[in-house]
Amino acid sequence: MTNRRVSIGLVGASRIAVDAIIRPAALMPNVSVHGIAASESTRAQRYAQQVDIPKAYETAEELYAAPAIDLVYIGLPPSAHASVAIAALKAGRDVLCEKPLALDATEAKTMADVAVAEDRLLIEAFHYRYHPLMQRLLGIVESGCLGEIYDIQAHFSVPVPQTAGEFRYNPTLGGGALMDLGCYPIHWIRTVTGTEPIVLEAEVLALQNGVDVTTRAVLSVSDTCRAEVYCSMSERLPRGIDAGLEVRGTQGRVILSNPLQPEFGSVLTLEVGGGREVSTFDGSTFPHQLRDVLARLEDRSQPLTGGEDAVANMAVIDAIRALATTDRIQEVG
Repeated sequence: MTNRRVSIGLVGASRIAVDAIIRPAALMPNVSVHGIAASESTRAQRYAQQVDIPKAYETAEELYAAPAIDLVYIGLPPSAHASVAIAALKAGRDVLCEKPLALDATEAKTMADVAVAEDRLLIEAFHYRYHPLMQRLLGIVESGCLGEIYDIQAHFSVPVPQTAGEFRYNPTLGGGALMDLGCYPIHWIRTVTGTEPIVLEAEVLALQNGVDVTTRAVLSVSDTCRAEVYCSMSERLPRGIDAGLEVRGTQGRVILSNPLQPEFGSVLTLEVGGGREVSTFDGSTFPHQLRDVLARLEDRSQPLTGGEDAVANMAVIDAIRALATTDRIQEVG
């Protein structure tokens, strides 16, 4: 942990900021949430009062310019990520931005290029990546005990009600199941394999308000390995959050349940050589993410989920959208 005092500014009065920044920062003596800017100054003021943030800024530009701010956290719909991040980077601030980083890979690359030009950090908030659960999974894969990996199944579904102002049902704001949920399974596959997959098949299975509600894709990881991605935000889902990852190799398999929210219980099951080992994990992913971000701010090293990684993840999302068939689409409502 760094001894440097770090002050964070929030852009967007979002629910996720409480879990991602405000609560973890409260656990760290050298970190504070200094201020917030939102789409309306009155909204920023209400939010600041509700969560005890000292300063509500009239505009995001004022927040970027404030000498007290070291790190800008962006918790806005994807359509706003690029403009806000670029402005913050050009103002000399490091940026932690919610996923997906941008509307497409081209936009993500522009953001990443600005970060390099300004010598600032641009980090995509794939919080799961920093938890010991994922470190354990990567250790298993890297050990070679699974043999040659030939199949990966990754899914993330959660019912999202279509309420007034819900950006996930608005295509212009970057909504849809693939953007909001599918970005995670794609990132899991890329992280586990260390490769950039090729999209072989893609289909939107349900559509609503011009956004995909359920999407499936098949990826080629290598000549001998395929992966399947499935995501859904249908209101009709019979259960709550359903997220999981299974990696199959010639010598065994590893199954990971709930890699996103270990605080509600996650289980890693390793089956190799006729044996079965079950490990449980708990604790929120967000403090691990924030600690890593603070370390990068201190030593200026490249983040695990930085701009280049974000561009690659968006490229897979773009390819799925480009290839997605409509043969089996159901318009739901």
